[in-house]
Amino acid sequence: MTATGRSPAYDSIIDYHLRPLFIFFDARVATRGLYALPDDFVDYDAIQPACQARIERSVDELHDMLQRISA
Repeated sequence: MTATGRSPAYDSIIDYHLRPLFIFFDARVATRGLYALPDDFVDYDAIQPACQARIERSVDELHDMLQRISA
C-alpha cells in the first residue's frame, strides 16, 4: 500500500488504519506502507535517494511474498 501526502502527520494511516481494514477483509498485504511527501520528489522524473531506498525495500518484500505464495 502506498500513499502520498503533504504532512508527515498522516504517515501512519497506512500501517495503523488501512492495513487492519484490508486484513479484516482477508486481503494479503505484502509490505509495510510506503508514504511519500512532496520533498521526496525532486521533480517528475527523480526521487530522493531515501525514498528510492524505501521503494526498493517494498518491492523486495513484495517479491519475497509472491515467491512464498507460488511455492
